[in-house]
Amino acid sequence: FEAHQVAADRVVALKVLARHLAAKPGFVSRFQREAQVMAQLDHANILRCHDFGAVQGFYFLAMEYVDGGSLEEMLRREGRLSLADAVHIALACARALQHAHQLNLVHRDVKPDNVLLTRDGQIKLADLGLAKSQDDSLNLTRLGSGVGTPLYMPPEQARGSRHVDARSDIFALGCMLYRMLTGTLPYKGESLVDLIVAKEEDSFPRPWQHNPSIPDRLDRIVARMLAGDPKRRFPSCAELIKQLEALKLAGRKLSLQTDY
Repeated sequence: FEAHQVAADRVVALKVLARHLAAKPGFVSRFQREAQVMAQLDHANILRCHDFGAVQGFYFLAMEYVDGGSLEEMLRREGRLSLADAVHIALACARALQHAHQLNLVHRDVKPDNVLLTRDGQIKLADLGLAKSQDDSLNLTRLGSGVGTPLYMPPEQARGSRHVDARSDIFALGCMLYRMLTGTLPYKGESLVDLIVAKEEDSFPRPWQHNPSIPDRLDRIVARMLAGDPKRRFPSCAELIKQLEALKLAGRKLSLQTDY
């Protein structure tokens, strides 16, 4: 809900745990953990947690209110973005992830729906409250199962690896950057297994094949982010940021309108 926090006199986004779920201890503990994780994070490109509590059996989480929509909405409207906007957004997300990774938190669900935009063009990575240090086992029978979003998740996460790290988030960010630059996703498949195999085999068209204006260096950066073997990806977001900044392609601010 959009709400007004009286004590701080500000508008917030209020997340309320459904009453029937609040009767289940497991859901309450997960909700509390989400608030605790968000409270650890303090970065300009991460959605902030303002308050958490319970009133008359209702558990709530008050978060920073973002008024400009999501990157997913922007991509559906625009198709693909300019090089300047795409690299600008990728850098903002990489900096947010670097902050989380320094706290030993892996997002595990980086996707355009979880990138929010303010009306003045600030980028906010959301759902980091659900970040974890380890992965859970996944059902490999169909798209949409398990933790994370199959179209963006790395193959090791999709296979239910007990170990995911910064490189797993870098892969998902690479899928997102690919879509921003080309208007399409690198991988498609009828099932999660099809996607996993394609990702492990690095079976995707290079970005420049969809968009010839993409420079070779940027094309190679995206391809490295999408490497099926984590060992061939960037070892950290710090290294990825260094390489993206060296391109000098990012705009100082978004050129597109975010209020729509």
